[in-house]
Amino acid sequence: MAVRLFGLIIMTCLIVVCASGADRIVFTEKFGQVEVGGPFAGAEFHRSRPLPSRISFYYPVANSIDLSTGYWERGESAPMTLAVSIDSGAVLPLGIGGWEYVLSPHTVTFRSANDTMRCSIRYEFCLTEPAMAVTYTIANSSTQTRLFDVRTQSSMILRTCQTYARKISPVTGVESPVSAVIARFNDADTDSTSVFVVNAGAPPYDISVEPGTAAG
Repeated sequence: MAVRLFGLIIMTCLIVVCASGADRIVFTEKFGQVEVGGPFAGAEFHRSRPLPSRISFYYPVANSIDLSTGYWERGESAPMTLAVSIDSGAVLPLGIGGWEYVLSPHTVTFRSANDTMRCSIRYEFCLTEPAMAVTYTIANSSTQTRLFDVRTQSSMILRTCQTYARKISPVTGVESPVSAVIARFNDADTDSTSVFVVNAGAPPYDISVEPGTAAG
């Protein structure tokens, strides 16, 4: 299933300043593995890529969103993707290589910049709920006004903690007023869990859902 967001960004100056501290580390070598989370959910990143290889839920039952085929291949899993088209041009994938990141106990921010755009992806984990908040920021680096078509995609295929079996939701719905996609897993192994992807930013111009697939 895919959640695609449209954004027109004409800001040409964005400065982010972040200093190291006892509870915050800036890492720029672009080959690290990151594990970050809260009491009820967490995420795992490989090779400093800004998109998670695994999203884990510890409550109300242990399930994970993980597309890997084995332990040693877990870094190849990509349950979330990000792409952008500029001025109606080709769709370019983002986040397939390593970005620098700023890590603290329950948040991580990945950053990348070039002559065309500056990007950041921030992950925060709730301290009282099994939830992860993701903030995508893409800013124009050029001196011209550009049109950015931003596309995000999220898988809702669960793996159970005990058997590592892959569970595909047969019941998926879209709540239009809040731009939410809901996948309901009516399987005893998942304890009838529901997974929500809710947009809290710019209203999306399109939401598409493909039940029974890893992504669409």
